[in-house]
Amino acid sequence: MIDTEKLKKQIPYYDTLAIIAEEMQVEVYLVGGSPRDLVMGRSINDWDFAVSDRIFDYARQVADRTGSAYVLLDQEFGIARVVPRGGKIQLDFALLKGSIEQDLLMRDFAMNSIAINIKTMTAEDPANGMGDIEKKLVRTLARQNITDDPLRILRAYRMASKFGFDIEKDTLVWMSEEKELLPNAAYERIRDELYKILAGTNSAPIIRRLYTDGVFDNILPELKELDGMSQNQFHKYDVLEHTFVAFESIEEQVAKNFAPMPYSDMIRDYIGEKMAGDRTRLENLKFATLMHDIGKPAVRRVDVNGQLLYIGHHTEGRDIWFDIANRFKLSNKEIRFGAVMIEYHLNPVGIPIEKDPVRQRSRTYDFFKNLGNAAPGVLLMSWADVDAGQGEALTREMIDKHHDFSCYLMGLYFSRNVIAFPPKLIDGKRVKELLPELPDKDIGAVIEKLTKAVGLEEVKNVDEAEAFVKNIKPEQGT
Repeated sequence: MIDTEKLKKQIPYYDTLAIIAEEMQVEVYLVGGSPRDLVMGRSINDWDFAVSDRIFDYARQVADRTGSAYVLLDQEFGIARVVPRGGKIQLDFALLKGSIEQDLLMRDFAMNSIAINIKTMTAEDPANGMGDIEKKLVRTLARQNITDDPLRILRAYRMASKFGFDIEKDTLVWMSEEKELLPNAAYERIRDELYKILAGTNSAPIIRRLYTDGVFDNILPELKELDGMSQNQFHKYDVLEHTFVAFESIEEQVAKNFAPMPYSDMIRDYIGEKMAGDRTRLENLKFATLMHDIGKPAVRRVDVNGQLLYIGHHTEGRDIWFDIANRFKLSNKEIRFGAVMIEYHLNPVGIPIEKDPVRQRSRTYDFFKNLGNAAPGVLLMSWADVDAGQGEALTREMIDKHHDFSCYLMGLYFSRNVIAFPPKLIDGKRVKELLPELPDKDIGAVIEKLTKAVGLEEVKNVDEAEAFVKNIKPEQGT
């Protein structure tokens, strides 16, 4: 039962919307996820409306009377947007093609097939979407809805995860029987739907289910090779299960606000940064974690003592990642980030076991130099990777040593310690003045030697930097 008076207060600019509809003699309906979220008591930022006629005139009137911005989104299909001042919400208006019932019955799921008439505040619910919301069901209206747009398979899992719903049994059967059609959807759309799943705070169960239900076989077939592949004594699980446990560990870190790591608020800001569109660093970290051991099948071998070895799986995995990332149409920034995550996820494991303190500090400098702003991401992935090991040879002492050193490295990065962010004391021009015989091609090598010396705190000011450079013989520049 809809409380119309309550809804009038919740719908932004309701009086204006209704008055303009009456003046222009058009029908206006609240559609899509907006009625669903109103019924469920969820907050709404994006409001969707269907307008029976004169869509652009109607949207323009709404913008003018509310002091909002008007944006023409699609002239051909009749779509416009109104953005109120502050930009916290947006109202999208689309031209209604056919009757409202026809429109609703073509939508993906029954719970999204509800409309509210703005003038009369009556509900249109031809598919009993409100009943599904009450029963907590994701139900498509017909098998044809899936064959027409196989992406709805991924969307069904996302909706089930997002709302804590079950997928209705017939819908689940149709999805299973039509899942091989999924690659027919554009990979940009597959990517966007997958990343919306990854954006969830508890996406691990649905990621597992996408594999067990065979959906990933059609869009991420590389995971299949990890299933049942045994590992060495440092690992309790096969490669696939280890991957899922590592993925779960990433989400656990977020849920704990990264305790016991220092600078937790800065880490949260770091992973929340957008890398492309609305896709954040966290979603990309999760995707890379899902792929971090993808190179193991290609390099797996057994040594003379019967030990399983995966030497080089990090670089092999990086190369496979390039193929996967390009298939999913990721941005160059996302591709580079994922490649670094996979290639360097073992580095934080090796540094703390280095016994020579001078060499350990040198490797720490190299870690930050090679990774740049990807360093915190690699530390989070490495933490998850070690947590997911759980093999009999991986002692608690080893895990604690790794985690303590990871906290130390994270602190160095976010405190902008000199080893992670060595200042530039002199430039290439000054190097040439100090070493006039040095070939120009070797100036960069000298700058790199000096930068490392600064990072290791062997050089602390300009005078010491110039003295350091003067002591470099031209043939030592390379």
